[in-house]
Amino acid sequence: MEPHLQGHYLDNPYQEEIKLDVLLDNKPRSSSQYQDGDNITSSEKKALKHLPKASSWPNLSGVGEYDHMELIDYIYGIFIGVPSIPDYWITARLNTAFKGHASIWYTQMKEIHGRRNWPWWKSHIIQNYSNGTWIWQKTMSFENDKYSVDKDPYEWCLRQSKELKAIDPQMKIQIMNHKLLRQMPGELEHDIECRCNQSFTIDEIANTLQDVRKRTNIGRYSAYKSSSFREKHPFRVDIKDKPKGSGRSDQEEKLLAQSWVNKQLL
Repeated sequence: MEPHLQGHYLDNPYQEEIKLDVLLDNKPRSSSQYQDGDNITSSEKKALKHLPKASSWPNLSGVGEYDHMELIDYIYGIFIGVPSIPDYWITARLNTAFKGHASIWYTQMKEIHGRRNWPWWKSHIIQNYSNGTWIWQKTMSFENDKYSVDKDPYEWCLRQSKELKAIDPQMKIQIMNHKLLRQMPGELEHDIECRCNQSFTIDEIANTLQDVRKRTNIGRYSAYKSSSFREKHPFRVDIKDKPKGSGRSDQEEKLLAQSWVNKQLL
C-alpha cells in the first residue's frame, strides 16, 4: 500500500480523509504501472493473488437501497485483508463495479477529473449517494420502525443498524446501542439494558431480545395493544372494548391477552 495512504484504510471505512487535497495524486501514472510486469514487486504479486476477481465485487447501480455502502465496505475489507495492495489496483477495477445509471455518473466523473485514487472516489460516492434526501428517508424509516415482539429480533436489529449506519456512518457502537434501546417499549428497554452492557454488538442485542421474547411476557401486552399486531392477529380489540357482563376484571383481561399473544408468537 502507498505509505501516504495506509493509515486511512485501516480506520472506519467512512472516515473523512484528512487533508484530502494532499492525499490526491493528480499526476497520472505511466501505463506500465497499471500492468502486470517487471515493475511489480514480489509483495505486490503476492497481494494480487489474494485480490478478489472484479466479477465478485458488489455492484453499485444507484438504485439499490444500500449498494454504495456495500461497495465501500467491501473495498475496506480488501485493504484490511491485503494491506499491501496498491491503491490503483482497486481503482482500475471500479469500472466493472458501477452498473446502470451509476455507471453513467462514474464515466462522467472520470472524464471531468481524470484518474484518481480510492479516497477521492470514496468521498465522492458518499457525497453523491448519501445525500440529504436519502439520509432523511433513512431517519424517518428508523424512527417509525419501533420494536414489538411480533417482529423477528435479528431482522429488526439488522434493519435498524443499517439505517443508523446510513444516518451516521461513524456512529459509535455505544450510541447505536442506546438508539436501538429507545426504539423498544419502556419495560423491554429497561430489561435489555440491564442484561447488556453499552459495548454489546448488534448480534448480542438481537440474541438478548430473542431470549426475552421466548422466556418472558415483557413487552407482549404492548404488542397486543399495537394496531399492527391486531391487524395480523384479529382478536378482541382491547380491554376498553370488553363486552359488558363478561365477568372478567381488567387484570384478568390483560392476562388473557398476554396468554393469547404468547400462543401467536410460538
